[in-house]
Amino acid sequence: MVKAPISSSTLSRHYKRIISTWPPDLVRPITYKEKIESHRLKLTGPEVSPQLRVADLRNVNALYSLLDNRYAKQYPLSEYYLEPQSNPNHYKEIIEEFDNAPKRSSFERWIGQWKRMIRFQ
Repeated sequence: MVKAPISSSTLSRHYKRIISTWPPDLVRPITYKEKIESHRLKLTGPEVSPQLRVADLRNVNALYSLLDNRYAKQYPLSEYYLEPQSNPNHYKEIIEEFDNAPKRSSFERWIGQWKRMIRFQ
């Protein structure tokens, strides 16, 4: 049984819904949404091939699975992986760093760059 090709307007609606429900990225606030939006605008013309629509339908499915945390629910990580014995707070510190990054001033970012270039031991 061959499935009927999905229309461009349906794909466009899916992309629009994904953009509206995608969580904000505080470190890079525009990057992903702009890419998805520009790709969605390319789908509006009738010259889009059915093969491209099928590929886009797969992309939409993958984006929905990321939004639903499907893989994190299906394959949960144990504490063994989240807290390695060599540095148990490693991942917690990374999350703190990402949470604090958008709140830093330009001077604090500049100091951080210098700290990474020059290491005092």
